[in-house]
Amino acid sequence: MGKWRCAACGCLFVPRRNVPQQRYCAKRACQRTRRRRWQRQRLQTDADYRANQAANLVTDTGHAPR
Repeated sequence: MGKWRCAACGCLFVPRRNVPQQRYCAKRACQRTRRRRWQRQRLQTDADYRANQAANLVTDTGHAPR
């Protein structure tokens, strides 16, 4: 199996066999970047997800988002 370049840090890594489309290495910062990019994209394209996140923000913090 070949090496891929991480989409976040640019380092070469060997993807896991059970994740053929893996684009990020296992570094903590790269995984955080992956999750943030996924959430940002999801918030822009999915109205239900956006509403659910806003509702959770109100219940988790006790106040509405600005």
